[in-house]
Amino acid sequence: ITLLHEKNEYKDIRMKNEVDRFYTDNIFENAKIIRGSIIKEDVEFSDSSVIVLGDVKSKASITAKGNIIVFGTLSGHAHAGYPDNSGAYIVAGILNSNNIQIGGVSGHICIQDKWSLRIKKNEHEPMGITVWNRELLAEPLSSGLLKKVK
Repeated sequence: ITLLHEKNEYKDIRMKNEVDRFYTDNIFENAKIIRGSIIKEDVEFSDSSVIVLGDVKSKASITAKGNIIVFGTLSGHAHAGYPDNSGAYIVAGILNSNNIQIGGVSGHICIQDKWSLRIKKNEHEPMGITVWNRELLAEPLSSGLLKKVK
């Protein structure tokens, strides 16, 4: 409120950037927790990140402004970084969906087979999905993929 009376353009821009940064940080820190599965044609939306303590069934849909973490099987539609934040990511215990979108990027998911020779491949390892060169890239969590996401 005091900024409206000061008419200091530099301070206004600085404060607006602080508010924007707070909002951006906030969507990644606070998460909506869904206890159970998202079933049938349920549609879930969150202004922050989402953690699903269950599955996302094939006809279900989940959309979040932040990240999406599914402890079970992801078979339905998932859109993280809604509407255009391609810096978000999706994690799924088991990935069975091709209907994935992060920010404005959707389409085929490129699954990295050879991420490291040092790590023994586990068939049922949780997968992390992120945007890399305007494409969806999925790797097992043990690859350290999410450590590279900012």
